[in-house]
Amino acid sequence: MARSPKKAYRFGEFTLIPDEGLLRKGEENIHLQRKVFDLLVLLIEDHGSLVTKDEIIELIWNDAYVDEAAVSRSVWAIRNALGEDSRSPRFIHTVPKRGYRFVGEIETLTLGESEPVQGAAGDGKGRISANEDQSGSDLSRHLSEEADAAEVRSGTAAAALRTRKEKAAVEPVMPADEDPVAGVSRKYTTIAAVIIVTAVLAGAYAAYRQYFLVKKIESVAIMPFANQTGDPDIEYLSDGITETLIATLSELPEVTVKPRSTVFRYKGMETDPRELAADLKVDAILTGRITKRGNELLFFVELADTNADKVVWSGQYKRVPSELASLEPEMVRDLTDKLRIELSGDDRQKISRRYTSDPEAYQLYLHGRYEWNKFSTEGLTKSAEYFERAVQADPTYALAYSGLADAYINLGVDHVSPTSVMAKARIAALQAIALDNSLAEAHTSLGSYRMFYEWDMREAEKEYLLAISLDPRYANARHFYSHCLMFSGRPDEAIKEMRTAVDLEPLSFVNNAELGWTYYLAGRHDEATEQLRKTIEMDPSSAYGHWMLGTVQVETGDFEAAKASLTEGVRLAPDWQEAGLMLAYTYAKAGERTNAEALLGKLLDSAEKTYVNPVLIAAVYAALNDNDRAIEWLEKGYREKSSWMSWIAIEPMLASLRPDPRFQGLVRRVGK
Repeated sequence: MARSPKKAYRFGEFTLIPDEGLLRKGEENIHLQRKVFDLLVLLIEDHGSLVTKDEIIELIWNDAYVDEAAVSRSVWAIRNALGEDSRSPRFIHTVPKRGYRFVGEIETLTLGESEPVQGAAGDGKGRISANEDQSGSDLSRHLSEEADAAEVRSGTAAAALRTRKEKAAVEPVMPADEDPVAGVSRKYTTIAAVIIVTAVLAGAYAAYRQYFLVKKIESVAIMPFANQTGDPDIEYLSDGITETLIATLSELPEVTVKPRSTVFRYKGMETDPRELAADLKVDAILTGRITKRGNELLFFVELADTNADKVVWSGQYKRVPSELASLEPEMVRDLTDKLRIELSGDDRQKISRRYTSDPEAYQLYLHGRYEWNKFSTEGLTKSAEYFERAVQADPTYALAYSGLADAYINLGVDHVSPTSVMAKARIAALQAIALDNSLAEAHTSLGSYRMFYEWDMREAEKEYLLAISLDPRYANARHFYSHCLMFSGRPDEAIKEMRTAVDLEPLSFVNNAELGWTYYLAGRHDEATEQLRKTIEMDPSSAYGHWMLGTVQVETGDFEAAKASLTEGVRLAPDWQEAGLMLAYTYAKAGERTNAEALLGKLLDSAEKTYVNPVLIAAVYAALNDNDRAIEWLEKGYREKSSWMSWIAIEPMLASLRPDPRFQGLVRRVGK
């Protein structure tokens, strides 16, 4: 039977032949899954025009329900095959939130009926083309189906594009009384058998390779869930589900899970899973999104194994608000199964643990964590309110008590008078431990209360070490234990511990900045400066990095650079009193007394409405050589139990006060 000419498309070094289901790069065949290939054909045949995600779903997946993530995944597979970077595309341009456009130059070719097509029928790979005349037998149809199915299973060739209806149109219909097998010679029967065996072996090899040769998933990044409900009030839920999944899976020893501080830097960004995996140095990427239908929330989750270049699992969950507390345990159970993690009895207990079955308490807890992560006075205050409501709804909710302790401690260290919140932090931390002594977070909170409010480094160290033993990968415990070591006069150990915190969360802005601060307290100014410059590169919009760098620059005598850094810090956070106080200190050290006194006076006027750090005020007076007032403010800090009193013995800004007997007496009282 004569075949009609075939159309082909040439773009760059690639040739696409839709009728043969082939994509070639020079003489090399590039194999794509059927839907991926169909999508490439669709984009090319409509090149230059925007093809929306809805149009793609309708035209490519018209026989099944899929979500937009399947489209993104298929585009990723095409880019992977073409060796294209989504950040500088040669062929496929992403139109954010809408769809895709093929932008490469295309040359349309016509292949004659006698022109050979490499990789098609007769290429020795066991593929039988749907167009090839095989005497119209049922056996040939069966062999074609087997070959196509083997291609899909093994991933070694593209699936046949023609549907079974198209095959029926080109194959002659056999009379009902004719025996098709009788007309097939022994020679062709043997060939058919070989093809079947080859197809079966190909499928078996594909399964073997999938489970034994492909690298096991040992690390995963759980990306921030996308809130696609159109309701900004649901944002707490998308962030909260992400955090709880990270926290639970981080407890398992067989898989490394990237921390919140790392993955949330990508929130709201359109990213390619393969590029993400390379950036984050992980084997797999988990993505998720939330949509809403009436009162029902839909959660779509996908796990991409970037070593195997495929999605190994996708799940869909439906919940009404009253059922949300059961969502995370179910997701974790499904995910650990797909990751093929061997769980011990203790591991199973960890991932199946539900801290609360009360839906209201669970949602209030997620609200609290969402506000806590803003690290502002307003956010921490709101988070404490949500955590308080959560423990009222469920008085046995240990995690909510731990969150409440965290909120109060952070408020008391930098934002409000410690006496107004620290006692509440202690009660919350002790209650969390009483409910669940295995919570590393609660022991860390209690350790921080002991260190910052009671100034008891020995008891604080016990709690930090216990927290680390419970969860060696909990970076916050390492972070605050580093402070405890530094305040105890053990700088080398402190630096080592803070480096461990950074290793655990390499993209954590706070941990990187605090490493610079630890170098500063240890007198290692060059390392502090280098570390803080790197930190500022991570987030130039954060006032804290500029504030800390300016502090180091003052100590090295580079006053102009310090003023520039601190002025930027004040610009970025005009209401942050500590940034202004540090700038006043810099003016005083630089001999600009008038500027120092004017700025200090302005800040003292605001002290009636806003909490002002008494230790920093003392440092400004010390730089102005007014030791009497400096000691007065330190005494105020002692009465208020200021957290900054914890390290007055080693604070470089107070070095000029060290010979003063009054200062020495304060150091002894704090150290008791």
